[in-house]
Amino acid sequence: MGSDSAPHPRHLKECATACAGVFTAPYLLPYLATLFERRGCLHRLADFVSTFGARFYGLPQQQRQVTLVRQPQVVKDEFPFGNDGAQPDGAVVPFWAGKQLDWTLAESSK
Repeated sequence: MGSDSAPHPRHLKECATACAGVFTAPYLLPYLATLFERRGCLHRLADFVSTFGARFYGLPQQQRQVTLVRQPQVVKDEFPFGNDGAQPDGAVVPFWAGKQLDWTLAESSK
């Protein structure tokens, strides 16, 4: 699986010549788990994120494991974004800001 997460600051997303894409990086797996479950295909999530792409491109499958838990969380309204040259500081707004996801990543034991 690949993601084209787009962390453009708010002032470059909310303008007449906005940058394309959405910022998904901090919530990507919980987004996917929420969407797959709501569409009745949660059982396909593991293959989607770890098998299909590698097989298609002839790449080895990664062995790293993460754990999702059914625990609701609300997507943050924004994340701080460093100096981009146009403004001293900015913020990046994630996809589904303020909305609830049904899943969250479990804390790593490492």
